[in-house]
Amino acid sequence: MMTDYTKMEKSTVLILEQSASEADELTKIISDDFEVISFFDKDIAISFLNDNSSTISAAIINIDMALETLTKIRRTPVLQNLPILISTSYEDSKLDEELLALDVIDFLRKPFNESRVRARVKTAVKLSEAHKVINELERDELTGLFTRQAFLRKAELLRNKKQDKNFCIIAFDFENFKSSNTIYGEEKCNEFIAYTAKRLAGMVPNGVAGRFGGDQFIVFFEYIDKVDVDNITKIRNYFMDRAPIPHQVVKIGIYAPVDPELELVLCCDRAFLAIREIKGIYGKD
Repeated sequence: MMTDYTKMEKSTVLILEQSASEADELTKIISDDFEVISFFDKDIAISFLNDNSSTISAAIINIDMALETLTKIRRTPVLQNLPILISTSYEDSKLDEELLALDVIDFLRKPFNESRVRARVKTAVKLSEAHKVINELERDELTGLFTRQAFLRKAELLRNKKQDKNFCIIAFDFENFKSSNTIYGEEKCNEFIAYTAKRLAGMVPNGVAGRFGGDQFIVFFEYIDKVDVDNITKIRNYFMDRAPIPHQVVKIGIYAPVDPELELVLCCDRAFLAIREIKGIYGKD
C-alpha cells in the first residue's frame, strides 16, 4: 500500500526574524511544504522552543539575533540537536565561524534563491527526524530518561567537551522498592518511577540524567566550587513528599569531582558504592 504523503502532517519550522516582512518572505517560500511559526523577539522564541521542543523540526534565525539566541538554545539538552539555518544579507567570516561552532548547519543568503532555501530547509528537517529516531532509541520508554548506555555516551561527550570543568555524579537508589511493587502493584509503581524520573531530570537541566536499572537513577552535571549537598537533599525531600507512593526512602550517592582519567562507568560505580555503604541503615541518606 502506497503512503499518501499529501495527507501527512507537515513538520513545523520556526522563524526568528527582525521584522514581519522578512519573516513573510521566508514563509512564502517554504509554507507549501512546512507549517511555519514566526517570532520577532528572541526571548519569546527561546521560551517557545523550550516548551515545544518536540514539535519543532528546524529553525531559521536572522544573523543579527543568532549568536545570543543560539548560545542559549545549545545550553538546553533537548535543543542541542535542533537544526538551525541562518538568514543573512551580509558575510562576516568571524561571526560565521562562531555560529558554525554552535552547530549551525547552513546559511541562507539574501536575496533568497527560493529553490535553494526549500532544499536547505528540507535537509534540515530530515536531519531533525533522524535525530528524533535516534533519541527515541536512546530513551527509556517508561521514564524518558537516557538508557544506561546512552547516559554513559552523553555524559562522556559532555566531559570531553568541557575538559577544564568540574563534574559531579549523583546516584539515586530506592530502599526496598520491591516491597512497594507487592503492596501497590505494577501500575502505581510505574507511575511513581516516571514521576521521580521527571523530577530528577529537572534537577540538572543542563546536565545528563539516566535510568541505570529498575529503581536506580543517575545524573551527571557541571558544578562550580562545590556540590551543594544540603540543597540536593532538600530537593529530594520536597519531591518525595509529593510522590504518588508515600514514605519511600531514596538513598543518594555522590562522586565529585569526577576523575577525568577514570572510565566513566567506574565513576558511576563509585557513586553507587557510596549508596551500598549506607543501604539498610536508617537515618543515613
